[in-house]
Amino acid sequence: MDNLTQLRNKIDSIDDRLITLLAERFSLVLAIWAYKKMHQFPSLDLIRRENLLKNKLSKGIEKWLTESFIIEIRERIHKESLRIQK
Repeated sequence: MDNLTQLRNKIDSIDDRLITLLAERFSLVLAIWAYKKMHQFPSLDLIRRENLLKNKLSKGIEKWLTESFIIEIRERIHKESLRIQK
């Protein structure tokens, strides 16, 4: 196997893990949604969301990811979480 194929296989493996992690995350989103519904908590915690974004931006920038990339990923994940809760 040549070096290019090995590198591509590593990327494919990472992509598979990302899919698994996102599925796991969305499963937790449903559990949190059920808990909030049962205890009559608001569905959105804006302060937590803002703090999480700041934290993720900081971590992403440390890993050489751009701010716009982190924001875009977080927003897309958030939208999918809302879709799942409907």
